[in-house]
Amino acid sequence: MKTRIEKDRGRALVVMPPKMFRNESGELSRTVNELARRGVKEIILDMRKTTMMDSASLGVLLFSRKHLGPQGVEIALANTDGYVRSLIENAGLSRLFKLIDYGEDA
Repeated sequence: MKTRIEKDRGRALVVMPPKMFRNESGELSRTVNELARRGVKEIILDMRKTTMMDSASLGVLLFSRKHLGPQGVEIALANTDGYVRSLIENAGLSRLFKLIDYGEDA
């Protein structure tokens, strides 16, 4: 996963892959935890290119929010569309995560 950190703002942008399945979920978990360890307080997951997700990926999002939220880390889901947006809304994650539009080419 491609990560861009804006240190002056305490923000990191993580560009998500086109498909988020079990294998990619582990990498996402490691990336998010490492960013939090480095002091990042806002993690933006750019899902512009993501067209498929499985339950393992949803679980990583929920787990990350539950464990990093008390540390003051906010996770936002950016540029969700189509199937992924429907999945997020149907799973009720749109109530737990901030859904945003972010940049043109993150």
